Amino acid sequence: MNERALFVHSEVDTEIIDYQSQPLRLEFVLDGRRRTYIADCLRQKFDGSLELVEVKHDQRALRDPDYALKIQAVAKVCQALQWSFRVVHGAPLRAKSTFNTNVGIVQQYRFVKFGAREIHLAGEALAQAGGEIAFGRLAEILGERRIGRAQICAMMVGRIVRIDLQSALNDNSVVRSPGSSLTSSEARA
Repeated sequence: MNERALFVHSEVDTEIIDYQSQPLRLEFVLDGRRRTYIADCLRQKFDGSLELVEVKHDQRALRDPDYALKIQAVAKVCQALQWSFRVVHGAPLRAKSTFNTNVGIVQQYRFVKFGAREIHLAGEALAQAGGEIAFGRLAEILGERRIGRAQICAMMVGRIVRIDLQSALNDNSVVRSPGSSLTSSEARA
């Protein structure tokens, strides 16, 4: 459940271009004992960097000194590889919040088809509107409103556009290019 929540957030996060579930296994000796670590998720970021993510329900797992030592060793391996490493708590990713609700809405449209026409129209609309446009207006530009809304969501999963997900998703929600900044308070998975 926690890993799935991270994957859903990763699909919608325009800073993450790819992710893999349990992609690697690290084996090492720590304090004279052989240790095995299976990574929960490896994410490739837009800038090309890699991030190894361990997903836990909450802070309790890290209270175990043996586990904490293993996680510290994994962090050192990642540092040597020039990867980032972090532990993500699943509870906030699954919490009832506007942001998480919007992530779920956008992600459910990930398989909606869009093509060069829609990408071109979205890019032109964003350029003509000074880099940001209302969700509803862009949906109208793409064609039939209901289909347009679904295509915008699919384009966010495809890293074509970025929707501000901090407020309830509606026709006034702000859509930008993926590289442009949204509010500084935007939650990150």
